[in-house]
Amino acid sequence: MRVLSRSGSVQIGRVEGVVHAEALSGKITVEDVAGDVTAVSRSGGILIERIEGNVQVEARSGRLRVCEVSGTLAADARSGQIEAHRIGGDLRISASSGALTIEQPGARVQAKSRAGSVRFRGAVLGDVDIEVLAGSLLFAVDPARPFYIDAESVAGSVRSELPPRPRGAAPAAGGPKVRLRSRAGSIRITAI
Repeated sequence: MRVLSRSGSVQIGRVEGVVHAEALSGKITVEDVAGDVTAVSRSGGILIERIEGNVQVEARSGRLRVCEVSGTLAADARSGQIEAHRIGGDLRISASSGALTIEQPGARVQAKSRAGSVRFRGAVLGDVDIEVLAGSLLFAVDPARPFYIDAESVAGSVRSELPPRPRGAAPAAGGPKVRLRSRAGSIRITAI
C-alpha cells in the first residue's frame, strides 16, 4: 500500500503487506500492520504502533513516536522529539534537534543526538552506542543483566549509581558492550 498526502493527515490501520506513507504537511498514523512500514513526513508528527515487520521513518519537523515493533527500526528526525518503545530488532536513531527516549529495546541500539537530551530505560540485550553532542544522557538499566560499559563526557560529569557487581556477575565473554559519549552534557547511569 502506498499513500501520499500533500496537505492533510494520513491514517492507516489493519493492513497485511508493505506500507509506504508520505505526508508533505500533516500527521501520519500507522497502526496494526503485518509487514514492513516506511513513513516520511515533511511537516507533522508520526505515530507508528504494533508493527510485525521492520520500520523506517523520517520526520523533518514534528514528534516521532514508534511503539511495539517486532523487527528493526531506523528513525531520523531533523527537528522534533523521537520516542522508541519496545522495538524487538536493532534500533538506529538520529536526531538533529530534539530529545530521544528509548525504552525496552530488544537488541542492538545505536543513537545519536546533536542537540537534545537522551533517555534510555531497559535491560541491555545487545550492544549499545549512544552519542550526544549537546545535552544530557540518562542511562537507566537492569543491573541484574551484566554488560561492559565505557562512558565519557568531554564537558560534563559522568556518574554511576549502579551497585558494584557481586563476584561472578561479570558479563560472559562476548557479552553486550555499552558505549556512552557526551561532548557537552552530563551522563548519569542508574538502575531502573
